Amino acid sequence: MSSSVQTPAILDIEALAAPVPGPAPHGEDLRSDFTSGADFQRLRDLRTRVRALERAADAADDETRPVAEWREILDLGTELLTRRSKDLEIAAMMVEGLARLHGYAGLRDGFGLIRVLVERYWDGLFPEPDEDGVSTRVRPVTGLNGEGGEGTLIQPLRRIPLIHGQQRHYSLWQVAQAGDVAGLDPAQRQLRLDGGATDLEAVRAAAQEMTAAAVNALLADIAAAQEAFQALCRILDERCGADSPPSSNIRNVIEAARDAVFLALGDRAEALRAPQETQELAAAVPGQAAGNGQVPQAAARSGEIRTREDAFRLVELAAAWFRQAEPQAVISYTLTEAVRRARLSLPELLEELLRDETARGDFLITAGVKPRIGE
Repeated sequence: MSSSVQTPAILDIEALAAPVPGPAPHGEDLRSDFTSGADFQRLRDLRTRVRALERAADAADDETRPVAEWREILDLGTELLTRRSKDLEIAAMMVEGLARLHGYAGLRDGFGLIRVLVERYWDGLFPEPDEDGVSTRVRPVTGLNGEGGEGTLIQPLRRIPLIHGQQRHYSLWQVAQAGDVAGLDPAQRQLRLDGGATDLEAVRAAAQEMTAAAVNALLADIAAAQEAFQALCRILDERCGADSPPSSNIRNVIEAARDAVFLALGDRAEALRAPQETQELAAAVPGQAAGNGQVPQAAARSGEIRTREDAFRLVELAAAWFRQAEPQAVISYTLTEAVRRARLSLPELLEELLRDETARGDFLITAGVKPRIGE
């Protein structure tokens, strides 16, 4: 999908990534300032307070969100990154705020910011490695995804509004719930709906009220966020090797958001899905069209696989072709699932394949892999 339909940039990444004034372009470690009211601690305190407000709202089933506090976090984070320190913890807190305030366009820019910081300031980037090595430096990014559980970014992503009707908005968790309820037998479905579950018909009615331009922009923003995250993961894999942060939770929820949009669109989905996937196929081989239903031969000849993500992308393109050409076939789903599992870390994959914790732990020990805490 053309980048021209994306939401315009939220962040000025180049300004945020410019060297800090002074002798060290990466600035100073603000953690060393323990004075009362120190900026870094104030940023942490702000985030702690706003998360407490969100948890209280969730407990009270209150849909209102603390917008002003996240704006303050973004403003302070911008000031600190620009003038004081190139720090992944500051950037990670900004990603949390960007997702809440600006949806997938904010997520796109947040991932792009972290990628640029890693590319330009890796050796001096804060936090500094300690006895645990480079994993300490990237721990703020690990925290976004989570390790052995969901990270701080996952639930906020599920709450980003996707479907904007005239009377009601629906986020990922609501659309997913509606899809689950729709698959129940009539009696169970009605019981769930009477209990307040989201109705797929209501979601689709709201989706019909969205203009084609709005839908295209939403899908473009989701795709751009996905691409930005993949680019971030590639650079982290290069820098960190085996200590690269896990990424499957964020990958999966972004993919689920895209699927939720198509579920909500109902009959409109195919008209939008086919051109998007055709463009993705054509983009794999510049100058060749894939609209004739044939896989571009140059793609098969050239390969152009430089990284594992390049290989995954080709498999995903093949899956897209089968979804378009043979929607009744199982193979597209098999390929998509194979890529999803290939992106999991070994412990994450074993959590799916070996449900028994003892068996999983025995396997890891036999393979010479240190089990994570709790396994």
